[in-house]
Amino acid sequence: MVCLAQTAPTEFFSAQVKNISTSGVYFQLGQPLAPGTQLLITLSLPVEITRGFKVLVRASGRVLRVDETNQNGASVYGIASRIERYDIIRPRSSAAA
Repeated sequence: MVCLAQTAPTEFFSAQVKNISTSGVYFQLGQPLAPGTQLLITLSLPVEITRGFKVLVRASGRVLRVDETNQNGASVYGIASRIERYDIIRPRSSAAA
């Protein structure tokens, strides 16, 4: 889920992540975003890498680059974004409750 940080009302978009690191994320959207746009990003990590637990990553960042491609006759936009800050959110264990 991608949220534009400075819009009112808030806009949310579903995105497909193609590449991620601690300093950036590359994802695809059905619409372009302008370079410099501030973003709030929420990702759900695959359970295969989190030992079966649901783990979310919430990040804030900024669009660096936009690549337009054509898939099945429709424009798809690859968004390269710098991650400026992130938090990892793990669910509480039922034993700790």
